[in-house]
Amino acid sequence: MTATGRGGNVADGRFTRLESSPLLPGKAGFYLLYGERDDVALSRFAKALHGDTIVAPATAPGEAAVGIVRVSGPLALDVADRLFRRAKGRAGHWETHRAYFGRVVDPESGEAIDEAILLVMRGPRSFTGEDVVEFQCHGGPVVLNRVLESVLACGARLAEPGE
Repeated sequence: MTATGRGGNVADGRFTRLESSPLLPGKAGFYLLYGERDDVALSRFAKALHGDTIVAPATAPGEAAVGIVRVSGPLALDVADRLFRRAKGRAGHWETHRAYFGRVVDPESGEAIDEAILLVMRGPRSFTGEDVVEFQCHGGPVVLNRVLESVLACGARLAEPGE
């Protein structure tokens, strides 16, 4: 992969002014790279700009009181619509930066997987700049794996390291 640009330091991060790239045609601008090699960072940004929705556990593997599955990308709110049933309120209306209590359900059978809290952060007011939802469930590998599998069944893909 070839990219042309100029680099420098901004606060604690590194930035590159991207002028051209085969992965990001017409997407010139400043991108924070945080010390990554330019080709690795450009690959991550290209995937994000091309509309991938990613999912990953946000907590360490093993037994714990709480386990978090984070979904980021254009399908994040659709995933919440398909997998989460609120205890109160109308379905499908997600206010940004709000927590909702309810159940995570299997997308095929509608069977309850776990009681959970859903956090909704709409882009661009999220860490990634994209729509993000977090399923905060009871900890433990069985519940987290079922939630993760359900999100994957909704069209997300597993996040790669660093995404």
